Amino acid sequence: MTLRTLIADDEPLARALLANWVRQNPYLRLVAEATDGQEAIDLVERCRVDLLLLDIQMPGLDGMETVRALRTRRLNPYIIFVTAWSQHAVSAFDLAAGDYLVKPVRKARFIAAIKRAHNVMQQRAAASARNQTHAPLLVRDGDSTAAIPPTRILWVEAASQYARIHTVNGTYLLSRPLADVASELPDPPFMRVHRSALVNIERVQQFSRHQGRWKLQLNDGAEVAVSRSRHKEVLARVGQNDTPASR
Repeated sequence: MTLRTLIADDEPLARALLANWVRQNPYLRLVAEATDGQEAIDLVERCRVDLLLLDIQMPGLDGMETVRALRTRRLNPYIIFVTAWSQHAVSAFDLAAGDYLVKPVRKARFIAAIKRAHNVMQQRAAASARNQTHAPLLVRDGDSTAAIPPTRILWVEAASQYARIHTVNGTYLLSRPLADVASELPDPPFMRVHRSALVNIERVQQFSRHQGRWKLQLNDGAEVAVSRSRHKEVLARVGQNDTPASR
């Protein structure tokens, strides 16, 4: 698997160094370079980018704003920040960045980050393939039975002894407990984030904390609570799927 790579940095020398390293790496293929955030967004969409090497301080949109704009457009390349500003590392990981490299970057550190990115993207591709072949979930829809592919399910919540299935096409009530439904859905991408909620991590738009409580916002606008005992595991999984997280 070769990752289609975009470099976004307003400094020509920084771009040249990264471009040289990208061309030397067997896991990567350089498809474009950008000098600002807006150009990076346009190129990610146009060039089907898998990996974005992104500076933080750039003209117009900075690196953080660029990532948020990408997620709004449902564009999810693996993000590695490459910057001279070490103080933004916490915010970067809150955005579910895959890695954070501080300039001047050692080549060995760059190679290690790329290996991690390659492994994560391979896992994502394998999970997607499993998802496409996984059996649909059968639910009653009036007098008929609906077959719902796992890819269409956003999240599932417990409703007493029932399970409420939230999909891109609507909501269904299944007369079975949440645990039974969870056993029929693939992991990944489905994950138990609370004793009463199962979420498709690939549908997460944002992971945030408000007044000490963690929650996931899905890309249909729904908000799902995350238990304190599970928030670290959820953050790790959200990061692997490159979805934005913020405090």
